[in-house]
Amino acid sequence: MATAREKKVKRIKSQEVSQAVAVTSNIADCFLLEEDESQKREADKDYVLFKKTCDEIREHMKEILRLKEEKKSDTDEFEEHRVNTCMLFLVLKKLNRLDKHRCKRVRESVSEVKQKVDNFHLQLQNLQYEVMHLQKEVTKCLEFRSKDEEIELVPVEEFYKEAPAKISRPTETKNDPHQLTLARLEWELEQRKRLSEKLHKTESQKQEYQQEIEKKKECLENLQPTLKSILEATQPLHKELGIPLQATQLQHKSAEFLPRPLYVLYVQACAYKEACDQNLHINIEGNVEEAKTFQTQAEQDDDDSGDSDQEEASTVKRHRRSTIDREEITKNVLSKHPLTVSITVKCNKETSMCVNFSYLLHLHIVTALVKSITPHLSSGVSAGDLLKPDLLLNCLFPNDFGKESPNPANHYQLKKISNDQFESFLTQNGRPYHWAQRIAGLEFLPVTNENLPSWEDTKVNYQISASSMEMTLRSMHSRLQARIALHAQLSSLERGTIPVPSDVTDLFPTKVSIIFKSWTCSTWDEFLTHPSSADITELGLATEDHSVFKATVERGLAKLSTFVLIPPDYPATSSLFLLTVNWKSERTGRNDPAVLELEQEVNVYCVEMLPASARNYILSCQLQHLLVSFDIYLETESARDTIEGPREFSQGKVLTRSARGRSRSKPYKYLPNYGLFTHR
Repeated sequence: MATAREKKVKRIKSQEVSQAVAVTSNIADCFLLEEDESQKREADKDYVLFKKTCDEIREHMKEILRLKEEKKSDTDEFEEHRVNTCMLFLVLKKLNRLDKHRCKRVRESVSEVKQKVDNFHLQLQNLQYEVMHLQKEVTKCLEFRSKDEEIELVPVEEFYKEAPAKISRPTETKNDPHQLTLARLEWELEQRKRLSEKLHKTESQKQEYQQEIEKKKECLENLQPTLKSILEATQPLHKELGIPLQATQLQHKSAEFLPRPLYVLYVQACAYKEACDQNLHINIEGNVEEAKTFQTQAEQDDDDSGDSDQEEASTVKRHRRSTIDREEITKNVLSKHPLTVSITVKCNKETSMCVNFSYLLHLHIVTALVKSITPHLSSGVSAGDLLKPDLLLNCLFPNDFGKESPNPANHYQLKKISNDQFESFLTQNGRPYHWAQRIAGLEFLPVTNENLPSWEDTKVNYQISASSMEMTLRSMHSRLQARIALHAQLSSLERGTIPVPSDVTDLFPTKVSIIFKSWTCSTWDEFLTHPSSADITELGLATEDHSVFKATVERGLAKLSTFVLIPPDYPATSSLFLLTVNWKSERTGRNDPAVLELEQEVNVYCVEMLPASARNYILSCQLQHLLVSFDIYLETESARDTIEGPREFSQGKVLTRSARGRSRSKPYKYLPNYGLFTHR
């Protein structure tokens, strides 16, 4: 049981607690009363009261000081001043408490307003994010490319002319583009069904023809003795040309009627086929009977040449006016042998190129012309001259355009015809490339001041053909692959996409903020309007033989347009980019070192970093690298120009540092293992 002392202690503690609670409640009530009073009283009046109270305290203190100096500190007057001063201090304390309540109320109101502002700002950010998201969705919808856009439909005029009324429906489709597209697609489907049926019929006919071919092959096998007799008949020609008999397997009975250069070309191509490339197809085309007649006339001319020389020496020289028409002269000078040699180079079962080689009788040179390409590549808007048969083999070797005769003895003969006639003839019958002469075994003596070479100085050398054939055919094979890859790239760029090979995608970051807007053809005259074009042409980096295109990319208010020059020997020589940046002002390599550095990055460093497997896709890789580098350019330039406030282009890439050195070079080098950009 608890003792009396413990009970007394508990009673005292409970009394103290009750008293403390009462005091606390009284203090709380006083604070609430003063808080209410601070709201009701005017702050200006309290300020006046504060000044008045301070003045009164000052007066009382002066009186207290005076009384102390007079040694009257124990008087009633002294005590009265002291009490009044203390009361005035209590007034000051109350005014101070009221001021604290007001300050607290103001802080609370400011905090509430600030919280509302923060809420409004957060709502604004949410709305801006939604707007940006909607803009991206709108852009994605606008840039969407449907599958029907990849189909090359017939023109609208041809559609209305050929399609039946139940498909064309002119009353509905002429005023509704959507219905027109659906109708054209329906007509395209109908045509493809018809072509499919035609294909099946053609395949059945093909099988029948193959059976006939097999029968004819059996008949041709019986002609082996005849071929052996032809080989024995041409043995003197083999010895004269220096062709080893074991390297000649005549696969065509009309080979003996070929002129010597084409005969050497044919024999060496057959030897290369047996040794290196079984897919190579070699054929002799033309009129054999006309070739026989021509050979007989040539032999008779050789026999009569001695008599004609003696007659010419004995005749008296006399002036005669020529009545031969100029067109007849041109026809005689540019006449060619009736037989041609065609070589078909195959990359695979679906890709091949057939090249025809002709021999000009009076000029004694060989011309080459691309006869066909499989598959057939439609020369689209941006393909330009890259797929023209007469230009496809230009610069197969350096600076070999085939515009002039490689035989210096033709100088006098070609003066009889105009340059336009000669150029037109080359376009239709092939160009006399230097490599075409080499694989035909032709070599021409150089022109000197002492003598002018003639046809008698030109020799047909089998060794020249043997040493050049492999390299030439490999170059033709590479050119065909490069042109097909380039055609695919240009077609994709016309549709607004950049085709980057899968084996080099790691060289570029996945996130790019630049938008590829357009790819169009351009002209040499338009290229010359660029401020840097004069420097490029003076250095010999661009000529009129280059194909000129124009590309445009954008990000926000910044726009970059570039001239793209594709050389005739692409991809042996990479494409050349000439940039113009329109952002706050027009910037080129002439007035902005940063743009010049960007050009160097695309034209030089991008080409150096690509592996050999992506050589045919240099153009696409350069464009992709341009998009990435232009992102770096805008983000670093925006950071340098903006000291305070929001940046125009937010930084979306990780940079080691935005600039380096006095030239303020930019970090264009991408490290795929770390996902960041650094300086070179």
